[in-house]
Amino acid sequence: MSVKPYSTEPMMPYEDHMLLAIEQYYEEYKLSSNSQSQYLTPSICAIMEAYSVACSTLGHRLHGYSSQQEAAQRRLKMTPGEEEAIEEWCLTVASWCMPLQVKMLHNMSEQLLQV
Repeated sequence: MSVKPYSTEPMMPYEDHMLLAIEQYYEEYKLSSNSQSQYLTPSICAIMEAYSVACSTLGHRLHGYSSQQEAAQRRLKMTPGEEEAIEEWCLTVASWCMPLQVKMLHNMSEQLLQV
């Protein structure tokens, strides 16, 4: 098997290691699925060791699970742009020396989400 070690960059983020490991798995899978191939089916744990990622996490990602960051992003109700608009609105209200109430913030965010 031809498992390449992960990048020699000093602090490569874990998610980058995971993406490289997934890419390596699919490259080896293509080689092994060729009808006249001498390659064996890729080993998830061998790739895991080469890229310093968890074997179970790599297996989950190969089966279509998303990362915790991606899942958290999908659960958010507002986009970053909408959050920025709310923040600007709060600063505008504060510049009028008007006390900002939670109810006002809640109503503004509901109006923004309805648009």
